[in-house]
Amino acid sequence: MDSRQPKHAFQWFLLVLAFIAISVNAFMLLRVLDMIKFPSEITEMEIVRGGARAIVDYYEGVAEAAGLSSNAAVRDVLARLRFEVEEASSSNELVRVVTQYFGNVKDVVEREQENKRRNRVYQIITEDEGVQTFSGTATVTVQNASGREVTVDDPLSVLSAETLAKLNRDPDALSLTSIVEIQIMDGKCTILASRSLEDRLNILRTQNNSLRAALEETRRAAGLSQLTGAGVRVRVFGPADNGLGAGQIQERDIRDIVNELKVAGAIGIEVGGERLIVSSYIRASGSQILVNGRSIPLNPVEIKAVGNPEILQSSLELIKNSLGHWGITVEVTQEESLILRAYREV
Repeated sequence: MDSRQPKHAFQWFLLVLAFIAISVNAFMLLRVLDMIKFPSEITEMEIVRGGARAIVDYYEGVAEAAGLSSNAAVRDVLARLRFEVEEASSSNELVRVVTQYFGNVKDVVEREQENKRRNRVYQIITEDEGVQTFSGTATVTVQNASGREVTVDDPLSVLSAETLAKLNRDPDALSLTSIVEIQIMDGKCTILASRSLEDRLNILRTQNNSLRAALEETRRAAGLSQLTGAGVRVRVFGPADNGLGAGQIQERDIRDIVNELKVAGAIGIEVGGERLIVSSYIRASGSQILVNGRSIPLNPVEIKAVGNPEILQSSLELIKNSLGHWGITVEVTQEESLILRAYREV
């Protein structure tokens, strides 16, 4: 019997133990860095964000397959979309991003794909020797109405048979969805605006989606539309005796809290169920506090603010301690998802 066999077996055993030790250490390190999670630890927010990222990856793959990775318009709209997905602070906000931006991304990618096809048709025609030596003015129309072959309207027969065949072999030309009209004048070509109604509608749809998204963002920032996102819920309690003692909640206390939240970067604030806008005011009326001209519930006064929860909560520490000297309690809790109602006119 070979005496070396036990020795080799022992060496293999040590190697296996070393591999297991390294694997366990690597796993524990990734767990500490929060790079590995068990299914029970994955939150709804992570699932939704993962789905949104997958859609962004899909459109990036579509753009790459279409040769549009370096296209400025496609690159910008995809970068904007990825930024919005990563910056969203709640699952509701991610749903809003998906609803608002994905349609715009689809339109931009499809529009740039068609522009690429049109430019390829233009390139093929400009390479025709007959076009380069043509004297006078002619118009050539190229389309793929059947979806199977390119048809060319060339009344003066400027294009050669070779160019016509080349158009019917080119993948971009065979994928055309709009009409390409090219004017030839003394050997020089100019691609004219598309006569396709669908092309015009696609451009208008893209512009409309962009304007709608910008308008909705403006309305939310101005308080005229419902706002959803992470933030803080603040509850301000007066002393047990709600008379006119020194500890009664004053309108200036609420204003001070609101101002601190604004300075801390709150993108939307609601006080006692009333959404604040630029022209909002907080004032006293007898024993009541009015916001936007409406009396709000007291003891507690509830304030909701959307923004970075940690920063917003930290910003209220000083005023929280200050009001505590007057018997006023300020409770601040971080919320993953808050809904601020739209401003209501008086």
